[in-house]
Amino acid sequence: MPAVGPEQAIFHARVTENLDLCDHIARQMMSHVGSDIPFEELVAIGRETLTVAAKSFDEARGVPFRRYANLRIKGGVIDGIRQRGAVPRRVYKALRAIEAAELVQEALVSDQAGAPPPSPEEADAKVGQYLNQAAVAMAMSFLSVRSIDKALDVPDDEGTPEELVARAELLSKMEAAMKHLSREEHAVIQGHYFDGKTVAEVGRELGLSKSWACRIHARAVDEIASRLGVR
Repeated sequence: MPAVGPEQAIFHARVTENLDLCDHIARQMMSHVGSDIPFEELVAIGRETLTVAAKSFDEARGVPFRRYANLRIKGGVIDGIRQRGAVPRRVYKALRAIEAAELVQEALVSDQAGAPPPSPEEADAKVGQYLNQAAVAMAMSFLSVRSIDKALDVPDDEGTPEELVARAELLSKMEAAMKHLSREEHAVIQGHYFDGKTVAEVGRELGLSKSWACRIHARAVDEIASRLGVR
């Protein structure tokens, strides 16, 4: 049997030590999307993504592999569900909300890798900011799904008339807040939330890496949150 080199040993350890993430994330996704997607299929997608992540991981970024793998696996599972073709509307809405929160988390990971908070207090403040951004991003995902439904003439009968009016007002405020974004920030928000593109796709159109596009997304969400008075 040929000897296993150091790089192969590291790769093998990354995969075997994090296989539990695939099962955990698959169960988490099942709780959001129901039984439409077989559990075993989600696990298989997760393991395939984990293998790719283990090969592409760069220790120089200063991010623990498990945290990096968690983001990559969730993203891979979401992409895998989308590639199955048409999914029920409730599943689509859930995926959009999960993805919105993950995009903000990916930006947080990138920022901390580049410049870790100098004190516990600043670290706590950063986490608090992330939680606010994630909540706003998830709300934006639901609002934009309803906006797309309206454009496609799909009836939105979820909620009372008062709730529907409140949603319409919030969407109007969100669109007004977008006018204060930079060109790149506006392009990312418009492309992802209203044109149905992934942040990676919008980033490529702008000549940006996915990591940098995620940072711009988080910055834009933070600005919108501030304009809406929820930061």
